[in-house]
Amino acid sequence: MKVNNITLVIVDPCYIVNSQDATCYLRENTVNNWNCMCYKLPEEEALKKIIEWNKFYFDFSRKINFGCNSREEREAAYRELDKNREGFTSEYCYGTFCADSGEIAIYDFNTLCRNDREWITNNRRCACIIPNYTGEFNYVIKDDKSIHIIGDNLYTTQSNF
Repeated sequence: MKVNNITLVIVDPCYIVNSQDATCYLRENTVNNWNCMCYKLPEEEALKKIIEWNKFYFDFSRKINFGCNSREEREAAYRELDKNREGFTSEYCYGTFCADSGEIAIYDFNTLCRNDREWITNNRRCACIIPNYTGEFNYVIKDDKSIHIIGDNLYTTQSNF
């Protein structure tokens, strides 16, 4: 699908309850539940950043499980995780979304009714808003059976965020 200067929202369609006439560019089944990250990078760059984040997260997990001897150390480690996650997501990601009903959809945000737009804006963990997107995107099932939305400076993946 190709769009020009459209504010997209990636969301589980179960959260769109009042917008039957909204423009829906893509609606597909998922495999299992998705807790996803939506990168504002081309696929190759996004994959490098995923490796970088996974290394940080592995080191964090090792520190929490084996290196923190006090409550203060654990709290400091979680503060560091939150700070790094916030910096990472603001620099490289549009945001997160979840798809827990077994479907994923991409809508034109501006064609959703006011109630659905307000709900999405107030529940950003459930839907990812991509402002002024110009480019092409597709629903892709990789050889390893992972499912992604891949486009021009757009790459989604399941995450441990």
